[in-house]
Amino acid sequence: MKGDLSSGKTVTAIIVVVLAVLGLGYMLFPGFFFSLFAPAAPPQLSFTVKVPSQMVAMETVEVKVSVSHVGGGPAENVKLLMESEAFTLENGAFTLPPGETRDFTVKLKAKDVPEGVYRATFRLKYSGGGKTLYSVGVEREIKVLPAVKLANVGWKVDLFNPFGKSSISRGDSTVLRFQVKSLSQNVIYEGLRAEVKFRIAPEGLTLSPSTIEVEPLGPKGVSKTYSVTVAASSQTPPGEYPVQIQVYAADGTPLKEASTILKLTVTP
Repeated sequence: MKGDLSSGKTVTAIIVVVLAVLGLGYMLFPGFFFSLFAPAAPPQLSFTVKVPSQMVAMETVEVKVSVSHVGGGPAENVKLLMESEAFTLENGAFTLPPGETRDFTVKLKAKDVPEGVYRATFRLKYSGGGKTLYSVGVEREIKVLPAVKLANVGWKVDLFNPFGKSSISRGDSTVLRFQVKSLSQNVIYEGLRAEVKFRIAPEGLTLSPSTIEVEPLGPKGVSKTYSVTVAASSQTPPGEYPVQIQVYAADGTPLKEASTILKLTVTP
């Protein structure tokens, strides 16, 4: 019986000593004890996103994103979100420990929308401390260009030039032909313009017409065949001359997917 009482007093004494030590420690180092028992602060993240200034409708590009952990506890299920009527976003989620930065890429796709400038708002969604959190939104503007291409491009075919008359003598002429095709399934493209020009323009070499207003193109539409006469005068130096066909959007932006170069040869 005395042994049990003695053991109980010993345990009580140990508890009292431990509590006294903890109390003294809290008085001397309150910050340390608070960090041990206080819940972790919610994570704080910042990010940057670099988008292109323009995209072609239905085009997909890779966008660079950098996320930095600037405070609080670990951030879990970090994901980039986007709100836009003209674009969609594909990316995954990850965990970001305190103090770290992560660089990654996401896939941004332009929808099949009319030509114009569209806004996209990006923000981070993540969790920490048992809460779902969102960063402040970052807004960007991206120009969406028409999805068109050149089709059936070539020189005039005749009896002596079954593959197209791409070589003329001085004082002679030939005809360049092409069409413009829409890749859109929903949009009517209007205001497109095609220009035909020499990359090197010697004396006496002419194009007629050099500018063509492209007719409105409906979904999957193909324009009529446009013809441009290329003529060399008697003063044109013999040689090889590149001829470029370039289609422009309604706002004057050149469409890189609707451009090509053919070669014309002028003989003595």
